Amino acid sequence: MAYVILIDLLDCKTTAITTPEMIAHYPYPFRLLDGDRNIYFYGRSTTCDDEEAFAPLDWAKVDSGCTTVEYRDDWGDWIPL
Repeated sequence: MAYVILIDLLDCKTTAITTPEMIAHYPYPFRLLDGDRNIYFYGRSTTCDDEEAFAPLDWAKVDSGCTTVEYRDDWGDWIPL
């Protein structure tokens, strides 16, 4: 899988624990938001700059109606893809 969901804010639960191994395999943090900019999920991905980087959004559109995926840049800012 190209990504993992860590925190599900809709259900108020942690779905995975971040470990050094996970960070090495999934180095790019992301978050998924709805059209009102409410954050629904946090996760990590294997990529942040190609078609596969949209995979979390493809899932979250169907699952929860998310409209935006943002990846964290080197300065800690969230940048929409």
